[in-house]
Amino acid sequence: MISPIATFSGGRVLMRMPFTPILSLLTFSVSVADGVPWWNESLSHRVPVRVVAAKETEKDFPVQVTLDFGALAGGKAFDPASVRVVEVDPATGSFLRVAPSVFLPSEASQGTPVRSGWVPPYLPHAAPTARASSESPQMPVGNVTDTWILFKPTLWEPSAPLPPWIVSLDFGKPVWINSLWTHYPGHPSTQHCPLRAEFQVATQSADGVSDGAWEKVGDWDRDNTRISGQYRAVWFAPRKVQCARLVIHESSGVPWIDDFRALAPVHDPEKSGVGSVNWIAEGATTNDKPRLFFVYFRTKDAKGVPPPPAVARVGIIREGEASVYSLHGIGFGSGPLTDADASGTDKANILSCPKWTMSHAALIACFPVTLPANGKWCLHLRVRGNLKEHPITVFLDNHPFFNGTFTTEGSDWTIISLPPRDIPLGVHYLEMYLVDTQNQQLDLDYALLTNDEKFLPRSYLRVESGNVEVKP
Repeated sequence: MISPIATFSGGRVLMRMPFTPILSLLTFSVSVADGVPWWNESLSHRVPVRVVAAKETEKDFPVQVTLDFGALAGGKAFDPASVRVVEVDPATGSFLRVAPSVFLPSEASQGTPVRSGWVPPYLPHAAPTARASSESPQMPVGNVTDTWILFKPTLWEPSAPLPPWIVSLDFGKPVWINSLWTHYPGHPSTQHCPLRAEFQVATQSADGVSDGAWEKVGDWDRDNTRISGQYRAVWFAPRKVQCARLVIHESSGVPWIDDFRALAPVHDPEKSGVGSVNWIAEGATTNDKPRLFFVYFRTKDAKGVPPPPAVARVGIIREGEASVYSLHGIGFGSGPLTDADASGTDKANILSCPKWTMSHAALIACFPVTLPANGKWCLHLRVRGNLKEHPITVFLDNHPFFNGTFTTEGSDWTIISLPPRDIPLGVHYLEMYLVDTQNQQLDLDYALLTNDEKFLPRSYLRVESGNVEVKP
């Protein structure tokens, strides 16, 4: 077996994969053979998960399966601390090992720009009250609630000549939100662009602007070579807040804001059980011998089990087509496509930027991610493009994460493996800009963050979950 070659030099990253013929998609029956013993009597439910390498043998590859535990439990609340993953022999059903795992709640928001309408955390025709520290009569703060028209009449412009400039949303009562977005016109070379600002939230505020204890949930400082340059977003664990505000500390001229929007979580933070279970398929996973795991869990009214131990190694996978934002700042963008040689279970299973003659055309991919531990994390991307160097810029929470170049294998997929970086645990916002399509589309299959610094993906795993079983 030929090993992949990784080269790191002067901020440049290149990882080439040897060509491998595409294998037919393996299909399995996910029904559980009779006689597979129940691993732990205190866990009332289990879901079988079959795992197989798509192509070459993979070693210690991360597994991620998304489940709706509330639905699997028949509408009952489930206990996230009860989740355990066990591997069994697929032929005999005998116990092999416990796979250390972690449950990560879904970060999905109700609508994001481009991909769907911006569904806010309030009912239609009941928009929050927009407030500001100052506003010009021609461009009042109420304009920021208009998300559909991107021209000057919809902009907010403060009347105060000096910072800080504040625009806020007052929901009138506590509501759940997990993301804040702002759009503004132009690029850093033009006037009216906010260069340094903070996103903040408050559980209570008498005036909705300055009164109250405000918590910082995100910020940005300059554009840092970002291509789009027209929006900023922040993701965080769901919070119940009355107000959210944008505090602008520096701008190229008096700032203009086109839109300031708070998004609500798709799934109820107090009742939902939607999320991913992540673990490592330790050892070798081949393309001809599927491995069988069971995800065990219990409802909250079942007999308790101790919380799981901390997970030493884990991987977080984001499929390219799941990007929450894909529009380039000057008008072109990326979109989902089907591809037989791609990971994921959805029909639209890659993110693709079409052919452009412009050298600065870019594939833009953005994802919320939850990291369960502090430490060094490595980012791996499976990409495909033309035979040339492509600039790549990666941001984490609106701050630079990596800047360099990569080279693809043309018609074949390439794995880009970026150097490890220290990242704290929690919810983050990951953005990637892969530049220069030059008459050939540029594709992203997946992004994978892992704290296993020795791990190198070769391709991907095919993961399939079966029907839930309830302990007799």
